[in-house]
Amino acid sequence: MAHFYSLSSTDYQVLEQKQAGGKASGLARLAGEGFRTPPGFVILDAGDALSKEELASHLEAIGPGPYAVRSSASDEDGDAASFAGQYVSILNVEDLAGVAKAIEDCEASLESVRAQAYRDAKGSDGTQSMGVVVQAMIAPRAAGVLFTADPVTGRRDRVVVDA
Repeated sequence: MAHFYSLSSTDYQVLEQKQAGGKASGLARLAGEGFRTPPGFVILDAGDALSKEELASHLEAIGPGPYAVRSSASDEDGDAASFAGQYVSILNVEDLAGVAKAIEDCEASLESVRAQAYRDAKGSDGTQSMGVVVQAMIAPRAAGVLFTADPVTGRRDRVVVDA
């Protein structure tokens, strides 16, 4: 059975222990520190008997779509590997049926040929799990990415912001 956790009211350490992935635990940590994040939740074990009624209830709690449905794998964004682009994220999902399908696609991407090849190349031990983050989409004035190491040189004595 799938398990749902609010990103705004669940301690990030709980999500880390449950191997919800870096994206889910990072968002929960930001919310816990008082940063504004789009409302959302993470689903663990989404491949197991996902209740459409429970999913509908959680979607209703975060408000109307569109939604972002994003992978949050336990082996993603770590010190040894990033998995950037290996797992699926789907944006601008409008309704319950679309969110349910996007969740399936995120779950399936854990076992994709592309992700397995990357995992093999990095010497992964093969133990991984997939959390799926669902959040309300926002219309930002600006967007960006912060790299904690220079993405070109790999230097760790500088950060790079691309906005």
